[in-house]
This record gives sequence, structure tokens and C-alpha cells, in this order.
Amino acid sequence: MWILFCLIVLFVAVGILTLLYSIKEFQNWLQSQQASWSFKRQPALFSPAERSFMGVLEQVLGSEYTVFGKVRIADLIKPENGVGRQIAFNRIARKHVDFVVCNATDLSVIGVIELDDKNDNPDGLQKWDAFVDKAFASAGIPITRFPARAAYSLPASKESIQRSFKLIDNKKVKAPHLKLVVRARSDASF
Repeated sequence: MWILFCLIVLFVAVGILTLLYSIKEFQNWLQSQQASWSFKRQPALFSPAERSFMGVLEQVLGSEYTVFGKVRIADLIKPENGVGRQIAFNRIARKHVDFVVCNATDLSVIGVIELDDKNDNPDGLQKWDAFVDKAFASAGIPITRFPARAAYSLPASKESIQRSFKLIDNKKVKAPHLKLVVRARSDASF
């Protein structure tokens, strides 16, 4: 019986050592592969639709607010301490929101804006959108969604943002001199 126990311990030890060696070899292989990785520059930070909407936001919000784009959700909210905290953090750590509206003087977050593309919203994304909406609501940060469009009405966009973020602004929206809408460009150059 003692010999059987010693053999089992020996096999387990050899197995553990083999596993550790394999892991170390895999890590060495992975590091050697990283040296050969190459990357390609993205043509722009925003898609044409996002860039168009950013222009709308800048006109609608004026100098009282600052707009940031593609902000990581984990930089805006964090899970409360408790069971499942790490799992909740992992769900938001590598995701971002399209736009964050901040107070221009202290950069406190006023609200979050998501630009929803109809091609970009299958059933799985609807569940994700509901999760994000609930997460921001629990943190007390308003979130609003705008459908991606070829053109936006500045007064209607401003009214929608003011209503969603409970902003009070006595100034009227000044439309551009020649155009009432900002059109999305179909090419990636600006």
C-alpha cells in the first residue's frame, strides 16, 4: 500500500512539473510571437457617422460642456465591493461608450451618449445595451441613445440632450448660417 501511495505521489509530482514546464514553454513561445506582431494605423478615431454626430454635439452643447469620444466604461463607473465584483468589472473593462458629456470647468460627467447604428444592433447587442443602461443608471449617470442618421436637426438634438441630462439652458440653438443640419460623410476623409 505504501508503494502505491508513493507511486501516485510521484506521478502527480511529475505531472505538475510537466504542466509547469509546458506553461513556461508556452509563455516563451508567446513572447517570441509578440516580437513579430505588427500593427496598422486606423484611418480615424471616429467613423464618419460618429464624426458627424460629434460635430452636432459640439454645436449643440457649446463651450459650457466638453465632449469626449470612445471612453472606456470602467473609467466612468466601477462595480461596488462585494460578491461578483470582479466579474462585473470584467464585463465593462474592455468596452467603451461613444460619447461622454462633461462639465467644461471641472470635467465632471454629465451624461453618456450612444450612437446606435441599425446595422450594429442584433439581439445580443440589445442585451448588452440593456446591461449598460442599467449599469449607468445604478451609478446615477444618465445615458441617452441617438439613432445614426445622415442628418440631424440641431434644435431637436439639443432638446433631446437637455431632457435626457436634465440640463437647463436659456440660450437658443443657433443653427449654422447656411445649413440647419450636419450631414454624415460617406468617405473616411475629413
